[in-house]
Amino acid sequence: MDDAQVLSGALGVVIIPDQPTVERAYSLASEILPGEAEYVLSPGSIPHLTLYHAKLQGLPRAEMREILGSIRKLIVQKAFWLGKIVGFGGNFVYWNVDQAREDCKDLDLAHAKALSISRFLDRSLPSKATSEEGLTLSEEQLENVRLYGHPLVGNLFTPHITLMFGQGTAQKLMGDSHLNWRFSVASVELVRVGHPGRIEELVDLEQAP
Repeated sequence: MDDAQVLSGALGVVIIPDQPTVERAYSLASEILPGEAEYVLSPGSIPHLTLYHAKLQGLPRAEMREILGSIRKLIVQKAFWLGKIVGFGGNFVYWNVDQAREDCKDLDLAHAKALSISRFLDRSLPSKATSEEGLTLSEEQLENVRLYGHPLVGNLFTPHITLMFGQGTAQKLMGDSHLNWRFSVASVELVRVGHPGRIEELVDLEQAP
């Protein structure tokens, strides 16, 4: 296949929420900011919820367009709820979707569609979760990293907005907290993912690089 027709690198399928949620995520991150955090969500970074990301090799643009279109039809303009603010892996603080609600079934379906591109996982490169983020993971999460390049997939899928990252940041939280917030899906995009899970670029699937 022509190199212009495939994509490689740290790629992710992400949900971009509505603008009020973007603004609330910025303010929430600043409210709970530990001074030593390496990264805190703020204007200049795009708040998002990852459906799947990993280091991929040879992902066909045409196939990705089809998958992205299917996910957009499923969830764009639909509403879901954020709830718990939790630490993950010792170094992240997440604002998690409330997955106990019935309406989350569509998010699970969207994740399954996004996860189908995991067959293009570049197994010659280490996962970001272990190589760049230094996370403390369970055995099941480590197995997901081995198989899919990401710890939170399949039955461990946990959609969230990343609020901050830093060595030991999660331990500095005063226990889990809640902010119940209803958000709608503004768009679903393919992106290039940088450290620590930041969106570096929205990928235009209609044009060759």
